[in-house]
Formats: sequence, structure tokens, C-alpha cells
Amino acid sequence: PADLAKFEVQRRYATLVALAIEGMATVTDEIIDLHDRIIGKLFNAAKNKHQQQFQASGKAINDKVRMYGRIGQALIEAKQSGSDPFAAIEAVMPWDTFAASVTEAQTLARPADFDFLHHIGESYATLRRYAPQFLGVLK
Repeated sequence: PADLAKFEVQRRYATLVALAIEGMATVTDEIIDLHDRIIGKLFNAAKNKHQQQFQASGKAINDKVRMYGRIGQALIEAKQSGSDPFAAIEAVMPWDTFAASVTEAQTLARPADFDFLHHIGESYATLRRYAPQFLGVLK
């Protein structure tokens, strides 16, 4: 800034304008970098939540897979022998237990694509807090 005094007026103003424009570009880059970091944290939080939920329900999922393996085997054997498939299921477990296990399996099921992105919506409030101002600054 002290060096500006030795420039003629036109060059001094041109230099100040150039510095201001460069400063605006730097601040804009910093704002975008900050936004990228926030979005990255939201994605990581969603991914971690997805993994934690899956891990927490892992034993129950394994129990259901093993149970449905036994039921499937009983149904295969019932078809091969021509016996009643419902009796085959009830030979593995009582019908009420089977019906309850179907409900529990539906609760344990994750989206078909097994993706964590549905958790991103839980961070809407975070984005909503700053996104309008963020977009307004970038206009």
C-alpha cells in the first residue's frame, strides 16, 4: 500500500481495483471450499450412520437369514415330497413366530440400492441455515 503513493493516480486506482477483484476471487474460492467441506461432512455423517445402523442390526439380520435358510430348505423338501408347505414352515417354527419374523425382516431391510444417500435429507436443516446466503453471495 505504501508503494501505491509513488504511482500516478490512474495506475493507483487500477492497481486497487485489481487487488479488490483478486480479493473477491480469493474470498469466493474460500466460501466454495468451506461449502465443499460442509457437504463432505454431511456425506460422511450419512455414510457413518448407515454403517452404524447396519452393524447394529447385523445380528438380527444374520438370525433372519439363517431362519429363512431353514424355512427355504423345509419348503424345498416339502415340494419334492409333495407335502403341505405350510406344515413344513410350522415344523421349523410356529406360524405366529414366522409372521412376526416377516414383519421384523421388513423393518430390518434397507433400501434396495443399499445406499446411504437417504440419510442426507436428515441434514436439510444444516443446509437450509446457510444455503440461501451462500447462493446469494455467489450471484
